[in-house]
Amino acid sequence: MKKIFKLKFDTIEKAIYIYNSFLIPILIFLSYLVSRVLILSLLQFEIIFGILNIINLLFIILTIINKYYKFSILDIFIILLTIFAIISTIFSINPIVSLIGADVRNEGLIMILSYYILFTSLSIIKNNKYKKRIILVFLFSSIFQLQEKLFLVKNKGLAGHYNFFGTYTLLVYCLSTGLFIFTKEKKLKYLYLILSTIFLQYLVYSVTSSVMVSFVCFYIFIIIYIIIVLFKTKKDKFNENMLLVMIKTLLCIFIIFIFYNLNYIKNDYIVKENKYTLNDVKEISSLKISNIWGSERGFIWKEMIKLVPKNIIHGIGIDCIGYAYDGKALVTPKNKRNVDKAHNEYLQILVTEGLFSCITYISFLLYIFFSSIKDILKYKKFYYSIYIALFLTFTCYSIQAFANIRAIRVAPYFFIIASLLTNRYKLKD
Repeated sequence: MKKIFKLKFDTIEKAIYIYNSFLIPILIFLSYLVSRVLILSLLQFEIIFGILNIINLLFIILTIINKYYKFSILDIFIILLTIFAIISTIFSINPIVSLIGADVRNEGLIMILSYYILFTSLSIIKNNKYKKRIILVFLFSSIFQLQEKLFLVKNKGLAGHYNFFGTYTLLVYCLSTGLFIFTKEKKLKYLYLILSTIFLQYLVYSVTSSVMVSFVCFYIFIIIYIIIVLFKTKKDKFNENMLLVMIKTLLCIFIIFIFYNLNYIKNDYIVKENKYTLNDVKEISSLKISNIWGSERGFIWKEMIKLVPKNIIHGIGIDCIGYAYDGKALVTPKNKRNVDKAHNEYLQILVTEGLFSCITYISFLLYIFFSSIKDILKYKKFYYSIYIALFLTFTCYSIQAFANIRAIRVAPYFFIIASLLTNRYKLKD
């Protein structure tokens, strides 16, 4: 029996890489069945995703059995998040909803545990070539994910809502642009630029405020990185690589400038939406948020925070915001819309899974953030293109999460990106 399970690390690692390379297009195809063919419900999507991740769970078990699995702080976070999610489901105001998720959203315990399994399985991969190929599969598969005409305002793609689609296009734009700017590969850089340009117009036409803020932050982070590297470079040494990075960054900004100044943009709905975004940024910067701020997110956040004190340990239950008011949903005063999400990923976890789960999740993200910065600065050659692109994408998603919803047709890709960014094994420059 032991001989059956005795496998080399390279064999397990390759199996994880191959399986998840197929899993990405499968998820996009499932989204197509939900959004276009209409023969699959979100609940069925969730269940299939959970079943598909049983294989990833087996990969984790095989790695542990063969004593290749290197435990890290990340595992402590994942274990704690799993425990808190289960406790939240047990003590939920509606355990069935917490298990399978609310109607339309369907981000229940099954889906959340699947995120954690997917993340843990992919974090086992240490081969840089495998990571790069998974990213390429994701980017090319995303062309099919678009599924809408060009220049269509509030484009939904296969994500189900323009806000979710905005988040998705943010992921692929940051990845493709980051790879273009930082790659040294001549063959692929033009391909990354083409993909970046395509994803740009879909991102802008999603008119999602939180995404546009992250979009601006993307370039701010690149400029900060350039300044740091130039500051560390000795005066008598010419940094040719950083010069190319600067030229490519300016090229991307020029493309954005041209895009925004085309005739069909000048008097478009997008201009108005961008003005609303600027006003929202000014208002939140003043720390005085009105009820109508951010499409009534101000009102929603204030009401959600009121639910925390009585449910601070385990929350009201995963995905149960729509049942928080005597079994009914909160209704916004202006637009009279039912509230079934907090419209802030971190507040959502705080309300539904409790304070400890929220602190653990934020700590999990911060650990990845700071450990990535440390590794990028330490292992310059190893990290030069892929990891900087992953880091920028991870950070930009985390920023937009402050005013957006974690959707089940988008979140798996974020956990894939986060897992590829982490390293549980020692790196070599």
